[in-house]
Amino acid sequence: MNKYGVIYPGKWDLFVKELKDYSILEAFRQRFLYNHEWSSTKFYKRICNEINSGIEKFGVKNVEEYGAYLDKIENLFIIKNEGVHCKIKCNS
Repeated sequence: MNKYGVIYPGKWDLFVKELKDYSILEAFRQRFLYNHEWSSTKFYKRICNEINSGIEKFGVKNVEEYGAYLDKIENLFIIKNEGVHCKIKCNS
């Protein structure tokens, strides 16, 4: 368990990975640039397999929660491209 103010031994902080080497980045490319469904990405399949094996990922415990998590990511992408849409009519 991580605790604030604790100094951990070892060289864990020296591990550097290129951004391009993260599998989630490739999943984002496939979803947002090429319009593939999440379920067709290797990343999605791997995460679902891990969740189904009992490993908690991204704070979710089942595939349904993972789908809701991805919906939130989709909403951020929509906001980035289209802005925020007001659901109520504003009086002027």
